Amino acid sequence: MTKLANVIASLAVAAGMLLPTPATAHKAPKYCGHKKQMGAGWYKLYGHETSCYVAKKVARRWENKCVWRNGCGRDGSTRIDVGSGFDCKVVKKVGIESVKVRCVASRGRIVHFFWGS
Repeated sequence: MTKLANVIASLAVAAGMLLPTPATAHKAPKYCGHKKQMGAGWYKLYGHETSCYVAKKVARRWENKCVWRNGCGRDGSTRIDVGSGFDCKVVKKVGIESVKVRCVASRGRIVHFFWGS
């Protein structure tokens, strides 16, 4: 019986080596806050695989181009260049005066936020 127990233990160890490692898992997004002023603006800002500095820069540029200059298409999609470039799009309307925006760039970088009042 000890040989059988050794074989079973060896198979269990080998099977454990085939499982994916936690290092390949997606990192949790960073919460980067909200615009620091009264009235309309961006809020619930998150950055995946990017810094909060870049996430805030993307949100500010989207707001400047899409809201204050009407530089976005009817669906709210536009290209925001913050170095290596983010493609942003309004993914859904979440209220009378609010939208959810998602911006994607290379290497899995994502910025998403809500804009409205």
